[in-house]
Amino acid sequence: MTTTQPTPDEARALLGHTTSAAAAIRGAGQNRHAQWLTGMATASFMYLASMGIATTDPDIMVTSLVFAFAVATLCLTLLPTASVTKSGMRRRWLWSLIAWGLLLGIALPVGLLAFPSEPLYWVPAALVVAFPLAIGAATEGRA
Repeated sequence: MTTTQPTPDEARALLGHTTSAAAAIRGAGQNRHAQWLTGMATASFMYLASMGIATTDPDIMVTSLVFAFAVATLCLTLLPTASVTKSGMRRRWLWSLIAWGLLLGIALPVGLLAFPSEPLYWVPAALVVAFPLAIGAATEGRA
């Protein structure tokens, strides 16, 4: 196999392609946090909305296991590949997760104790719990 040296013009063109490819990869990696927040908002909404139709303990357990699997999948697929963080990401990330955790920590016990299998409680609760994650994803996507 013989190799030929590129001409200066070909070398410049190859470097241009390399630079644009590297920028595209960085760009894709920068939105991993926004993608994760969007996935968590969706999974949280679906989990809590499903609790409105769960009538038995096995239903609640299966729903909770599916939610745990979705969270694990998001964490294992998106977060390890998020090699680049944007300026201010930590603040947006923490605000979203703390607000989500507090709201979920209130919505779940209240719903399970006072409103089991009541979609009129669980669907609005699902919207409220998913809201901080959706706001975090939107602000991270715009950052």
